[in-house]
Parts: sequence; C-alpha cells; structure tokens
Amino acid sequence: MAKTICIDPGHGGIDPGATYNGRKEADYNLRMSLKVESILKTKGHRVVLTHRGNIPSNQKLPLDARRKIAFDAKADIFVSFHRNSIGNATAKGTEV
Repeated sequence: MAKTICIDPGHGGIDPGATYNGRKEADYNLRMSLKVESILKTKGHRVVLTHRGNIPSNQKLPLDARRKIAFDAKADIFVSFHRNSIGNATAKGTEV
C-alpha cells in the first residue's frame, strides 16, 4: 500500500549542523534525502521533501515550518535525516 512520506533533510542555511574539515551535515542530509526520495518513488510512494535545495546561508527553515509541510501533505510518515558527530573518534553506531 502506497504511503505519503515526508522527508526532511535536517539543517541547512544558517544552521549547517555538524561540520568537519569544511564538510557540512546539511549537504549530506540533502543528498541522502534526494536519493531516498528516488528509491521510495520507484516503490510507488508519494514523497514530499521539506526542501529540495540548499537553504540560503542567511536563512533557516524552522522546525514548525517543516512540521507544517508534512501536515499539509497529509504525510503518513515523517523522517528527518541527520548525521550527528561526537568528539570521541572510537565511537561507532547509529542513532534513531
């Protein structure tokens, strides 16, 4: 059964998320979100993204605005992608 899925590429704009050696979490989140959107669409799902491009560096997409996009789309599922960091180089694992 097809679902409406809202994907939120976390961070963006004035909030790049975790950064390392000039790499921004927001950029990775956006790329991953677009790839997952493509996969889900091939499975017959309707996919809505909270944004599909880079948010201007002087702006922010507030959490409430992201929630409203999912609500207005009548999303069955809301997924927000993030890639967190930690100062411990030996740490491994996944956060859900």
